[in-house]
Amino acid sequence: MPKINSAMSAAELSVMHVIWAQGKIKSRELIDILQQSQTWSDSTIKTLLGRLVKKEILATLRNGKELIYIPTVDEAYITNQYTQDMFSQFCDHHKGEAITNLVQTSPLSQSDIKSMMAILMDRLSDAPAEIECHCLPEQCAHSHT
Repeated sequence: MPKINSAMSAAELSVMHVIWAQGKIKSRELIDILQQSQTWSDSTIKTLLGRLVKKEILATLRNGKELIYIPTVDEAYITNQYTQDMFSQFCDHHKGEAITNLVQTSPLSQSDIKSMMAILMDRLSDAPAEIECHCLPEQCAHSHT
């Protein structure tokens, strides 16, 4: 799947959550759903949809006068890409701490936890005793030797 080059705003993500949940949706249905929880006008929602189409996150089909919106990428892909992009900006020394914090504060199913435990146990034997910092000395408080 191609890398999505344009980040989505919080508003665009709200629109996408509805579309991902529906699979595909007519513009009028989408507007009605979004206006139950947002104070957005029809034109605001149409602007957001236009941006998502331009970013190639949505595709459209015409059904008479009605547009049908279809996601071109799935939610898991976007979630993984955003996570990777965010973590690539962290100092390597802080990634484990950030992951630990997410595990402590995120709702997780037993299946999620078992999956994480299996991955961690598999990686344990190859993990270094300490993580090497790749930041420039001026970017990070860790000592560079």
